[in-house]
Amino acid sequence: MKNSIILALAVLVLVVSSMYYKESKKNLLYSFPNISADLNDESLPSIFLYFFFSNSNCRDCMQVMEVFDEIPGAYILVGVAPEVEIIQKEPVVREFSKKHKVFPFKEFKKFLPYYTPHLIGVSSKGRILFSLPCVPGEKAYLIDFLKSFYNRIYPHLM
Repeated sequence: MKNSIILALAVLVLVVSSMYYKESKKNLLYSFPNISADLNDESLPSIFLYFFFSNSNCRDCMQVMEVFDEIPGAYILVGVAPEVEIIQKEPVVREFSKKHKVFPFKEFKKFLPYYTPHLIGVSSKGRILFSLPCVPGEKAYLIDFLKSFYNRIYPHLM
C-alpha cells in the first residue's frame, strides 16, 4: 500500500513537471521581447530582425552584414551583442551601430541562440517567425529569402 502511494505521487510529479515544461517551451515562441516597438511607424506590418552577433565571430560569417543595406523596408533590423563589446565599442559593434540600434545579450538571455551570428525574425506581436544561423556564403540566399518570406507572410500579418 505504501509503495503504491509513493509510486502514484512519483507519477503525479512527473506528469505535472512535464506539463510545466511543455507550457514554458510553447510560450517561448510567442513571447519575444519587443523592445523596438518605437522603431515601427505602423504604416505597414513589420518584421523585426534581431541579429545576434559578437566581435569574436568568424569574419566569413559576418559578411552577411553587407546584405543588411539591401533588405526590404518592411524589415526593422536590431542588433544584439555582448554588453562588454557595446561598452568598449568593439569594431564590429561600432560598424553595426552606425545604422541600427544595438542591445545587450542580457535583455534576450532566454532567446540567446547557441550559434552566433544568428538572425531571428519576429512579428510585431512578439511571435518568432524564423531563425537562421549566418554561415559563410549566405549573402545571396539571405536577400532572396527575406524578399520572398515577406511576400508570403504579409497576408498573415494583417
